[in-house]
Amino acid sequence: MTAARRIRRCAVVGLAVVGAAVLLLRAGVGIYLDTARGRGALAGQIGSKIGLPVEVGDVALGSNSSTITFRVLDPPLGNRPNAEIFSVDSATADVSFVDVVTGRAYPKELHLRGVRLTLRLDATGKLLTSLPTQPISIGQGEISSITVDSGQVTIQQDGRPEFHLSGLNLKAARVANTFILSGSADDPVWGKWHLSGEFEATAKTGWIDLATADTLVTTERLKSIPYLSLSLWENAWPSGRVQATAHFAVGPNNDLKYDIRMQAERLALGIPAAEVTLTDVAGVLRIHEGLVEIYGIEGKPVARGNLAGGTVDVSARWDCREDPAIGEPLVVSVDRLVVKDLPANWGLKSVGGLNMEDGLLSGIAKIRLVTYNDGRIETYGNGQGIIDLPHIFGGQGKLEVDLGGNGHRLNINLAGAAAPIPRAAPN
Repeated sequence: MTAARRIRRCAVVGLAVVGAAVLLLRAGVGIYLDTARGRGALAGQIGSKIGLPVEVGDVALGSNSSTITFRVLDPPLGNRPNAEIFSVDSATADVSFVDVVTGRAYPKELHLRGVRLTLRLDATGKLLTSLPTQPISIGQGEISSITVDSGQVTIQQDGRPEFHLSGLNLKAARVANTFILSGSADDPVWGKWHLSGEFEATAKTGWIDLATADTLVTTERLKSIPYLSLSLWENAWPSGRVQATAHFAVGPNNDLKYDIRMQAERLALGIPAAEVTLTDVAGVLRIHEGLVEIYGIEGKPVARGNLAGGTVDVSARWDCREDPAIGEPLVVSVDRLVVKDLPANWGLKSVGGLNMEDGLLSGIAKIRLVTYNDGRIETYGNGQGIIDLPHIFGGQGKLEVDLGGNGHRLNINLAGAAAPIPRAAPN
């Protein structure tokens, strides 16, 4: 036998031995990781890298990729059912069995399926959920893309309904040191949303935008949105379909900024302090940096709705960053409201035995609301109006209406015969 043939034969035998050893080692590692002890050891390694306890489920090592199921727990909650912070039904990375065994498991691509993230906040918005105590690293390599399928986010804040968004499908592609985010959400409650954003890996700063052409809002759903003042939804009860956008940004000092806008053309808006519900409201509600603004669509200064057969125009701005929240005067203009359809507590339907129900109310008022986090409301304001009485004095009957507020309630007084007052410019 020639030396060359012996070398080739030895090489073949050597490769066969190595291959057999790899298969045996792979089977051995697979069997080991399939035991509680093996999964516990792997969970300990992962937990030591993030500083939080981890539980590992299934592990599958392949020739080109590997898959793991795991969840991260919140230490203060121990073994309670709600201790889970983050879980993944299937995390697949482009690292092989050999990469894992030799310690060169530096993935470039990561695919997560069935992702669930749960955060807990106290009533003031302070984060209660434990965060990783160690910097999260992906090794010496640089991951180039992350894909999330069927993700969901739950936020539990004390004193509010639970916020939940599901059907999240995201892609994060790395460009230099920045991840470019894109994706969508299809939630049975909140509807379909488009998502985009950026995250700078080193500075840990970034932003995300969400937008939908159609979603149903109710007071209870809006109360579940974290950080937004609950007193807002105690004093305004919206219901209907809206277009909506939301922008969230995290700065270098972990400061959160947000800008949420909802635009409607046929919204119902209950105002409990006035005991009325406006219908077919067309306007924009903007909530940003602790401020709340109401204005019209298409650049118009006022939002418009219908009430008692007439129209109501509203513009407003509140500062909810402090307790109490104090707003600029709420400017309200009403035109030809049918008195008989207004609340009885307004005291306009009868004066001195004179039936006023056929009257039509028009006028302008400026109302300042002071709202407290515990739900208390103080009302101040002034305004003037006229009730046209078409069936009295040959159709020329008019009564003047004065509006005032002392912090406890708005008071409407009838002053007697009146001259016409200026009306607000049409919307």
